[in-house]
Order: sequence, then C-alpha cells, then structure tokens
Amino acid sequence: MGNLGNNSESVVSILLEHIEDNDSTVRGSVVKALSKLGNNSEMVLSASLARLQDKNSDVCKEASISLGKLGSGPTSNITK
Repeated sequence: MGNLGNNSESVVSILLEHIEDNDSTVRGSVVKALSKLGNNSEMVLSASLARLQDKNSDVCKEASISLGKLGSGPTSNITK
C-alpha cells in the first residue's frame, strides 16, 4: 500500500470490494485497513458503519474501533 499512497482511491476501492466477504477475518481486516489509511470518505464510513451489524462480534468490535479512529480526524464526515 505504501507505493500507492495512504488514501489512494484504488486501494480503498479494492478494500471495499472485500468488506462483505464470506470470511469474517477478511471483513475485519478490511475495516482495520481502511481505518489505518485514514480515509474518512462517506463511502468508507458507510461501509464501516454497516459492519457494526456484522454477524461476527469480532468484526463489529473492529468496526467500532475503526470508526472511533476515523471519527477523530479534523475532517470527519461522521457527524455531517
């Protein structure tokens, strides 16, 4: 990811393609990766919010942590 940049739209797009993967480990990893990128676009926030309702509690927990990180930035879209 480093070569593509932290907020590369292509990286975010690829990650979002896997946010509803059948494997809960993949879903949780995607949410975590999105928060590490720091991209708090509406699309990323919406996808992360949806994971709060995930059938796997570990994914829900990761989504909660990730949203907390994304929502703490100076340009957060969570409250918009």
